[in-house]
Amino acid sequence: MPEISVIIPVYNVEDFLVKCLDSVVTQSFRDFEVIIVDDGSTDNSSVIAREYAEKYDNVRLITQENSGLGAARNTGIEAAKGEYFLFVDSDDYIEQNALQLLYEKAMQTHADLIIFDIFHEDIDGNIMKIDKGCMLNRASMTLKDFPELLIQWPCAWNKLYHRDLFLVSGLRFSSRVWYEDLRLFPKILCQAKCIESFDTPLYHYLQRPGSIMRSAHIQRNKEIIDALDDVITYYKQKNLFKIYENELQYLAVYHVLLTASVRVLKADPKHSLLKEFKTYVETNFPNYKQNPYLNRLNKREKMILKFLSSGNSFALSVLLKFKNSIS
Repeated sequence: MPEISVIIPVYNVEDFLVKCLDSVVTQSFRDFEVIIVDDGSTDNSSVIAREYAEKYDNVRLITQENSGLGAARNTGIEAAKGEYFLFVDSDDYIEQNALQLLYEKAMQTHADLIIFDIFHEDIDGNIMKIDKGCMLNRASMTLKDFPELLIQWPCAWNKLYHRDLFLVSGLRFSSRVWYEDLRLFPKILCQAKCIESFDTPLYHYLQRPGSIMRSAHIQRNKEIIDALDDVITYYKQKNLFKIYENELQYLAVYHVLLTASVRVLKADPKHSLLKEFKTYVETNFPNYKQNPYLNRLNKREKMILKFLSSGNSFALSVLLKFKNSIS
C-alpha cells in the first residue's frame, strides 16, 4: 500500500492539467499513488488524464458524471489506499519535494493533520504573495488546547490528512455546493488528535478569472450561510458550541459579513444579500462586535467591517472603487 494518496479532481482544465500532473508524478518521494477523478469533463482534460494513467503505474483514473468538486474528492477518498491523503486542485500544482517533506514531518511527529503554507500565483506564473497556512507555530496541537485553529484558512488543499480523519469519522465533502471546504475543515479539527504546522510553502494556488470564487453567479454566495449553519449544527450536536462560540462567531463575521459581502458588493452594491448577511450575523451573534479575534483584522478589513456593520454598503462600494482607481 502506498504511504500517500494524492487526490486530484478534474473538470475542464485542459490548459492547466499537464503542469499540475507533472508536479505530482515527478515528486522526489516515490511511495505514493495519484487518483485522478475526471468529473465529467467536456474538454481535452479526459484525454490528458488518460495519457498519464497509461504512462505511470501509480496513476489511476476514475471517470464519473459531473457531480461537483466535493463529490469528486469523495470519490477519490473512497478509492484511496494511502495512509495519508493530499488534495490537489487540477489548476494548481505542488513543489517537487512536497510529498517528501510532508511524509518526513508526519513520521517525526505522528501528526494526523499537517497544515502548510501557500504560494498565491497569477495566470502568468508570478508569485503574488505567500500565505501562512497556520498562524500557530506550535507542535502537537489539538483544537481543545488551541481553539484558534478554527479561524485558520479552511481550504482543503494545504493539508496532509491521515486517512482515519475521513474513513473512521465518516466525514466527507458536501456535493454540489460552494464553500465545501469551510463546511468540512472545522469538523476535521474535532477529529484530529495531533495537528502540526509546517512553516514552508509547498502549494501553488492559481488565482484565475473564472474560478469558483470569482464566478458571476452572485446569488450562490448565499451558500456561505448554509455552510456556517452546517458547521454550527455539527458543533451543537457534539456539545462543543459553547466551548468554541468565540471562534465560530468570528468565522461568521469574517466569512459572511466581511468576505462574502465584499464579493457581492463588487458585483452589485444594492443586492439584497448584503442585508441578509448582516441580519444573519446580528441574529445569531448579537454581540459579535465584542469578539476577541476582531483585533486580528488588518486596517482595511476593520474599515470595511465598520461600513458593513452600519449598513452603509453603498458608500463602501464608492470608497473601494476610489481606492482601486488610485492604487
